[in-house]
Amino acid sequence: MTPEKLFERYRDGYLASNWIGRLGKAIELIGFSFASVFFFGAYLVMHVHLNEAVAPWKNYAAFALVVLGAAITLVSYLIGTLISGMGQAVRAVVDTAVNTSPFLSTEQKGHVMTSSWWQEWKELKEEWKKMKGD
Repeated sequence: MTPEKLFERYRDGYLASNWIGRLGKAIELIGFSFASVFFFGAYLVMHVHLNEAVAPWKNYAAFALVVLGAAITLVSYLIGTLISGMGQAVRAVVDTAVNTSPFLSTEQKGHVMTSSWWQEWKELKEEWKKMKGD
């Protein structure tokens, strides 16, 4: 396998791991946003003047909204953290594949694993083509 093909494969692996991690963070954020709506609803229930028939139940309604908001927060945080962990695991696998690749030189491995390698992609591809004589 040529270094260009490996480079593309590793780039795709790093992109996938980054997107999986971002998805986990997005799930956490969405869960926290939904929970804040429930917490705000509980605040409104406690501070809005209700008619006499509903007023005795407002404490129970506020408590239910707080419990529901806390449950949403907990579940979204756990699911988001698990998904982010999967992204980190994918990144570790790609790092291991890059580090143990017999097809890449030490310098090429360093370029692939650095954070700035996205910008150097075309330059390295051209350099490899010159080395091959294409």
